[in-house]
Amino acid sequence: MTPHLRSVWEVKHNLGKKDIETATHYIDNVEVLDFSPFHYRSCTVSKVTYLWLIQRGLEALDSVILRLPLLKWQAWMVVFVLSQPIKK
Repeated sequence: MTPHLRSVWEVKHNLGKKDIETATHYIDNVEVLDFSPFHYRSCTVSKVTYLWLIQRGLEALDSVILRLPLLKWQAWMVVFVLSQPIKK
């Protein structure tokens, strides 16, 4: 969503949903951890009264949104852990 903020190399080498799904053909255990589609947006505003309250509310919203199948792929960051390779 923000290729203009990244280097050309980084844009070409970002992994996506398709890459994670491909990993399931080779790895038995693929764990996907999604992070903060909304909470990170609040970090751009620093001089708001009760910012901590707004951030807590956005964290709560994140925890709900990231449970929905289609919306979980809209996370700001995704970390995936691959373990137990499939032996052929």
